[in-house]
Amino acid sequence: MPEAEEKDAIHVRAMMWAALAIIVTLALAAFAVYFAWVIWRSPAVPNVPNAPMDFSVAGAMLESAPQRDYASYLAEKQRMLTSYQWVDEQAGIARIPIEEALRLMVERSGPQAAQGGRR
Repeated sequence: MPEAEEKDAIHVRAMMWAALAIIVTLALAAFAVYFAWVIWRSPAVPNVPNAPMDFSVAGAMLESAPQRDYASYLAEKQRMLTSYQWVDEQAGIARIPIEEALRLMVERSGPQAAQGGRR
């Protein structure tokens, strides 16, 4: 029966060599994958399909003194409301002052508008 015991016995030295072989194989595979990744990855050229994406967004453009721009904006709007200007001269489309436009609307609506819409 001593042969049966030896046949079923665990050989520690063989297990250690097998574990070492597995560890060395995994380390070599990891190194090979890393090395292939470094050598074969595509350069950062924007026109290739695998190029890295740039997701950076520019920050808001803040003005240190927006009062001047706001004042010129309001002046432009006021000028548009109070002056005459051609929008499309060939088509006969012009901009007229708002007061003139309101006066023309009342004139063209007839006597009902002057009475406040009553009959």
